[in-house]
Amino acid sequence: MILADAYYAAGRREDALREYRTLARNDPADAALRKRIERLGGH
Repeated sequence: MILADAYYAAGRREDALREYRTLARNDPADAALRKRIERLGGH
């Protein structure tokens, strides 16, 4: 998750969203990842 967080902190929203979605596919029960994806405008 560190890479996704770094992208987010740097304002690279599309890259962060892609990384968070990849992580969410691997761990679909992670509510924190779902919230981050929603915050970035993803579903």
